[in-house]
Amino acid sequence: MKDFADILKEWEKDNNYIDKDSNDRKDPLNRVKKRSQKDVKIDLHGMTVKEAIAHLKEEILNVRTTAEIKAFIIHGAGNHSGGESILKKNVIKWLEENRYIFNLYRSGKTNEGGHGVTIAYIKPK
Repeated sequence: MKDFADILKEWEKDNNYIDKDSNDRKDPLNRVKKRSQKDVKIDLHGMTVKEAIAHLKEEILNVRTTAEIKAFIIHGAGNHSGGESILKKNVIKWLEENRYIFNLYRSGKTNEGGHGVTIAYIKPK
């Protein structure tokens, strides 16, 4: 009968697990969860609303996989448009109407870009 260490070594080999210094080693399931989600950055700076929405749609369609994707949509905070981000307003409107996006989106936290970023979750294929 195999002990846990042998089973874990086999699992690591089968799943190409090589990050031996990571805290993920303590919980192999965390490694699987992290691998199944992908983060994507979509930068819309300097684009018109029409260009930005077309680019956003194209990028989302290109990155869709069988896993959920967390998209960091960088639109800026509106510093060049009187403090109100026209792109952000239109991006959120598009996200609300789009079938490829979960109804989960939020502004970025301070360390994620703050109000200049919207984070959305793209549905798997």
